Amino acid sequence: MAAQERVPVLIVGAGGAGLSLSLLLRQQGIASVLVERRADVSWYPRARNLNFRTLEVFRGLGLEAQVIAAGSHVSRMFRKDTVASPERAEFPAVDQALHFVDHPELLTPEPLIWYCPQSRLEPLLLAAARQRGGDVRYDTELVSFAQDEQGVTATIRDRTTGTSSVVRADYLAACDGAHSHIRDTLGVKAEGLGVLDEHYIFAYFRADWGELIRGYEADAILIDRPGIRGIFLITDADRGMFTIQYTPSKEASAEDYTAERCRELIVNGIGKPDLAVEILDIAHWQPAQLVAEHFQQGRVLLVGDAAHTMPPKLGLGANTAIQSAQNLAWKLAAVLNGTASP
Repeated sequence: MAAQERVPVLIVGAGGAGLSLSLLLRQQGIASVLVERRADVSWYPRARNLNFRTLEVFRGLGLEAQVIAAGSHVSRMFRKDTVASPERAEFPAVDQALHFVDHPELLTPEPLIWYCPQSRLEPLLLAAARQRGGDVRYDTELVSFAQDEQGVTATIRDRTTGTSSVVRADYLAACDGAHSHIRDTLGVKAEGLGVLDEHYIFAYFRADWGELIRGYEADAILIDRPGIRGIFLITDADRGMFTIQYTPSKEASAEDYTAERCRELIVNGIGKPDLAVEILDIAHWQPAQLVAEHFQQGRVLLVGDAAHTMPPKLGLGANTAIQSAQNLAWKLAAVLNGTASP
């Protein structure tokens, strides 16, 4: 086992919250180690729209122009028979629904909402963190941790080599998502409506569909006709996601959505029978509405979805996670710099 490292903050989880916290702490002069068990940034086009407050956080980090350039207009939703069919019906735009003031420029210089999904945002934040000297380690997992009055001792493991090492940190930031292992280990309860009775299949696929989605790169396409109902989300000219909502019953269950069935639905929905479609992953998901009973236990802090999980249609998802990281970063810096008490 390698010698023990010392660092002010150990961050676990490199989603929007973890990467933003790393950057925000660095801006305050606080070093951190960020570990993420995934091998790389996410390419899934989820957490798609950023609101103006999140864009203001990125402006404070000097990243506003990059985020704007990486994104585009707010997502539109179109109803079509197939992706390939020319006929379409557009749903009311989200940004029109959010136009709650006559002069939004008086509220913020940012767009009220901007399309920049995690597949575009995470690579940008990672690059910025590393360019600014941040220590970000993918394919690295938290094995265990223990805390005392002075800090947290954590064992981490490189998933590629199997090598374990020990990190001693003043604070541990749990940015490890809705199913936070750290929160569960602490025994912190989450309260709320819980897991909702809504069931989704996310089928991620690879297909050469660039010509069909030109002009829709930031949009969602609802396919709704007899025998097929689902939403296409676009990652790039070669990859996408098909979202299916279903009601569990004797006639339908998660197990029914095999790779072959999902592939048939995707080919049907795209509307090109000769198109080669490769299923990359199938995820079963239920939204949850939960808030941790407290966000701090000793030297461990819950951030983002680990602290508050909400369905996309009722909450702000990644926006709340990033904004909570900003709120925590300056307070944590003040404590670590000795200008405020814990």
